[in-house]
Amino acid sequence: MFQENKQKCIWSGKKTTDVKPVTLETLDRFTIPTEKTFYVLPEFESKLREFNDRFITYGRTFLYLIIGLTILLVVVPLLVLALSVSEKFLLLVTGFITSLMGIVVVIFPFTTPETIHWLGIRKAQKIGRFVGFLTLILGIVIIFLPNH
Repeated sequence: MFQENKQKCIWSGKKTTDVKPVTLETLDRFTIPTEKTFYVLPEFESKLREFNDRFITYGRTFLYLIIGLTILLVVVPLLVLALSVSEKFLLLVTGFITSLMGIVVVIFPFTTPETIHWLGIRKAQKIGRFVGFLTLILGIVIIFLPNH
């Protein structure tokens, strides 16, 4: 029995024969420019192009902010502990950096290529924003933890 070749729409995650190939200049996971072909339903092509433009514009910013905040999340608390500053200050600094990470992910909900391939861009962005909000809330909780 002959089965039509279905492709997954990069935007919706839906497997269908109605997708069309769209080749775009984009960035890889390390923000190196590359050309890539995506399969997308025609009604979502403009959304894919908008997302790609935003990723090209802000992908490096997102990557540098996440890497920088992660380094700060490790280094600053070590410095605070080394300087024998109060535990409350340590919690404030850690909570503030964690909250900033959450804000970055909410503003730039760029997820991994694997997540996009698995779910589609639309769902991956929603999950990215949700994780960003959870991270923001975690940071706020850390800031207001009681100091024992």
